[in-house]
Amino acid sequence: MGNTYAQRERWVYDFVVPDSGSFTDAIHRANAREDMQRRFRIFIKSNYYIVKGDGDTITTVENGDTVRFPSPMTVLNAPNTSIIGENWKDTKIVNIPRHEGIGITATLYLNHADSTYIQDIELWCNYKNDAKAFANRSVALNEKRCRGNILKNVMLTSTQDTYYTNYEGTTYLENCKINGTVDFICCGGTVFFNDCELTMLSR
Repeated sequence: MGNTYAQRERWVYDFVVPDSGSFTDAIHRANAREDMQRRFRIFIKSNYYIVKGDGDTITTVENGDTVRFPSPMTVLNAPNTSIIGENWKDTKIVNIPRHEGIGITATLYLNHADSTYIQDIELWCNYKNDAKAFANRSVALNEKRCRGNILKNVMLTSTQDTYYTNYEGTTYLENCKINGTVDFICCGGTVFFNDCELTMLSR
């Protein structure tokens, strides 16, 4: 007797980090694809990746002085993207910004990126990579106006403002871990936490 189940097309990853390029290259490819209705799948092999961001010029004011510098943020603004790591304990995407602030430090910034799915990675924003980091705002994940995002087995690690929640959007988190020192989950997103662990680090 033949198989009565309809045969399903087996999908493959569209981009493998680092084989196909860097993490930032993968996000750029997702942003630039022609068919935004088709899901774009990124696989990240276990490793420690330091990302330098998109490099667009950011202007801010520090201590009364105007400062300009390349953006350390990697920005996804396309819908229907999956970002899947090989192992959440060993797949780390790390950003080390040199200027603090909610809007200018995100390791990953999801902007109008509806239906983003992230699994089995750690997003880490470590301001200056020293003990003084615990006094500064540095964002691991920033979401803005994204509908239907899902995070599973994801760790977000930073100091202050680790997770800037989905402003005017919705996100579901399952079995995730979020670490920070003060105000490390903030903003006004509609977020559902299912079996997640929140840890306040020592300042």
